[in-house]
Amino acid sequence: MRTAEEYTARGRDYINIGKLGKAKKLFEKAIELSPGNAEAYFQRGFISLITRNYSAAIGDFSLAIALEPDFADALFRRGTAYYFGEKDYHKAITDINRACELGCVPACEMLKRMGKV
Repeated sequence: MRTAEEYTARGRDYINIGKLGKAKKLFEKAIELSPGNAEAYFQRGFISLITRNYSAAIGDFSLAIALEPDFADALFRRGTAYYFGEKDYHKAITDINRACELGCVPACEMLKRMGKV
């Protein structure tokens, strides 16, 4: 039997080679084994984000943030989902700004491109 962390690590490997369906199943298994695994929710949300399923992405990123409130990458990615998917610019900028404050360099770069810094 594998641990949730092993399923999550293997899922990331599958993302890297473009096997998103297989990766998603592994993240779901990790969540089943460890519902408090913020990284597994984040990774599943990332798959939803890159496949443009923005509402699912926001849901998973929100779960990751609920588990780890200072999860900068989850805040940044949720912000991008709000921005590009929901067109909710206020929520997007709030999340992206918080991610930047937490040291997420891509978030800070995005704020600069948006003229918000």
